[in-house]
Amino acid sequence: IGSFTNAAQHVWGYSRGKASASEQKRFQNLLDAYAAGQGSGEPVKRMLLRLAQKYEVNYLLESYYFSIST
Repeated sequence: IGSFTNAAQHVWGYSRGKASASEQKRFQNLLDAYAAGQGSGEPVKRMLLRLAQKYEVNYLLESYYFSIST
């Protein structure tokens, strides 16, 4: 859980400044639920992928982060 959360927060940092308040809240809710054992990491990664696409964060889109499943 700790490694996944750390990686997700790192990836989130690339979109954080561009994300709307509702996107920020949604990300935090998803990450909190995962950390509490209330779900998988897939919703977190899907959201991060959508944000990377929306905000055209090519560094992330070209990385392996989204290719590796949780």
